[in-house]
Amino acid sequence: MGSKVTKNNKRKKKQQSDSKLIYIPFIVLAVILVAIFVVPAITHNSQAASDPFFQFYKVSSQDFASGNNVNVYFISWYGCPLGATNSWGLYIALSHYGVLNASPNYSDVEQLSSSYSGRVPGLIFNGFTPNSNVNFIPIYILGRIYTSNGTASLPNGTFISTNNIIPVEEAELQSELPSGLYNIIYQYELSENMPNQDAPIAYLGNPNHITTMVIISGPKGTWMLIGDLQSVDGGNLPVILSQSGYTPTQIFQAIKSNDLSSLSMGSAIQDEANEFSNIISEAS
Repeated sequence: MGSKVTKNNKRKKKQQSDSKLIYIPFIVLAVILVAIFVVPAITHNSQAASDPFFQFYKVSSQDFASGNNVNVYFISWYGCPLGATNSWGLYIALSHYGVLNASPNYSDVEQLSSSYSGRVPGLIFNGFTPNSNVNFIPIYILGRIYTSNGTASLPNGTFISTNNIIPVEEAELQSELPSGLYNIIYQYELSENMPNQDAPIAYLGNPNHITTMVIISGPKGTWMLIGDLQSVDGGNLPVILSQSGYTPTQIFQAIKSNDLSSLSMGSAIQDEANEFSNIISEAS
């Protein structure tokens, strides 16, 4: 989720067997495996435009940009696999509106599906010089998460306990964003339960943390995407990128050379970019 929270198919509840006690240890083992492998991997299959989870959804009619501008906010952390996934489409889409300063990066090794863990090649955005009315504001609220020792790093390298991740992230967002926009993030990330879950999405990860999001705001309102785009390759792009064998530098060079067709997942990256471009146009 950002990235400890990803998407996979919901598991059906196992039917209990009360005929043979010998099955009890296996049932207990199955419950343990579900707790380990399914809880951090959140599923959200609904494609109805009623929420911003893994799809763009108009969360407000308010314009949080000014002067007929469009603001694109990318809120993520260095080690997030969903942030890495989104970074390619964002780079392509935003290249039409200015000059990006970005560097190749790998996400942390994360559980990307119920049966696969890996790291995702992506980009870290270091700056943006606009040549249009579109502004890009990347906000990294965390560096990396080290589950082995219960710590996380901030973008500046400072270490914190994983118990303090959400308060630190909240403070950063409150300092960086208009209060009205922060309130929308708080609503969907930290206050309201995610559909079909028993907690807000930020509390479904291990450890708890705010999930990567893209927010696009302009004269016609504000759209939000939490996670990556489920509409691109059925939500499998993080796994596809991870298993592709391409390094972040190789993907970056192909994009800068206008040679997406040389990449096995080039069309999926272009589909992702098109969705970002469409929402920028819709908000304008």
